Amino acid sequence: MQNRILESIIIRKVIAILLCIGILVIPFILKDGVNTRDIKWNLALGFAFVISLLIFYSQKVEFRKPWTLGFLGFLMFNIWLCAKTNITLGTEKIIGIWLWPTACYYFVFGLFLIALCNVEFNKAEKNWIYKSLIFSGFIMSLYCIGQYFGLDQWVGVSTSLEALHKPMSRVSGTLGHPTLVASFIAMIIPITLYKHKLGGCLAIPMIIAVCLTRSQMAIGAMIVGLVIYISLINRKALISTISALIIVFLIGITGYFVSPNIKAKIDSSSSGRVQMWKAITKDLTKTIDKDTIHPRIYTGKGMGTFRFMFHLKNKEFKNLIQAHNEYLELLYDLGIIGLFLFLMAFIEMIKPSLRIDYNKHLLASIIIISLNAVGAFVWHLGPILFISIIIIGLINTEREY
Repeated sequence: MQNRILESIIIRKVIAILLCIGILVIPFILKDGVNTRDIKWNLALGFAFVISLLIFYSQKVEFRKPWTLGFLGFLMFNIWLCAKTNITLGTEKIIGIWLWPTACYYFVFGLFLIALCNVEFNKAEKNWIYKSLIFSGFIMSLYCIGQYFGLDQWVGVSTSLEALHKPMSRVSGTLGHPTLVASFIAMIIPITLYKHKLGGCLAIPMIIAVCLTRSQMAIGAMIVGLVIYISLINRKALISTISALIIVFLIGITGYFVSPNIKAKIDSSSSGRVQMWKAITKDLTKTIDKDTIHPRIYTGKGMGTFRFMFHLKNKEFKNLIQAHNEYLELLYDLGIIGLFLFLMAFIEMIKPSLRIDYNKHLLASIIIISLNAVGAFVWHLGPILFISIIIIGLINTEREY
């Protein structure tokens, strides 16, 4: 019995160390002249799988989150319900081959989420994880500031777009895009402010780096997240802040549809996102090919279908393989039912963070990244998805020491 307990303690410490290594290594992988997004994604997938196996081996796993389990269960039905394509094997049409790697990703990261929600790290182990997050965000912010002043010798800047010659376009960190690196840094700022005695000082270069990217989405999400973080002094302040933000959002939406000037301003500053979102919305009611009877708006066109099919059907977006809106892409792939289950699962997973006395940094962090998901493909990037799941795991196991 004692040996079993000792083994569990050792494995738990190994898990904490692996999480720290993943946080510190995955975002910074670079290879000269190579786009490392796939390398980072595969590393995140590997770390998630190994850590999940260690957790399932070392302890009893319970997961009583019906909406989250419902979402993961729906993914299996999604494979069965999605439309078949014109790809044939012999005389039989087969389901899109892109479904299977996507299903694997959902399975591994879903397993990772379930496993992490069962690990009760002690105070020291959680501090390792928090310090790794803070160090990762701080170093990335310094690197971004250096890039702004042209001090980077590793990450190249494309010459295909004139806009990329501006200083702020060089600020992409090691993640390859200003909005993505800004989202990565911004989500770590609340944790830095709450968990480090020099949090205010360390957060300054992080905030500067986010602003240097000139990413309107990331800057806006950072501001909203920090306002909510500050308002978490008590529940009344939080409700007032959220109500005010909802009112501002509704005014903005109303202005977009009512005022041609506001609409033109938003459309011109969205880098083509609004135009693509309109095309995606129209495509939702269309069939995947001429032989499919129904558009599958309720259950979706199939996991991963957007990446491989949308740009083929919409030639004006031939270079775009992500929707730059995670929720809209989920709607395209998984339908109304899939998106609804995902949102309910998301709410279910962050609900414990409403214990506002000591969990506000985690709530603010996940709010920042979820807002960035409205205008960027943040959860298609291995480091950000890996850290997002770690934060949700901490939300569901955090306690005051």
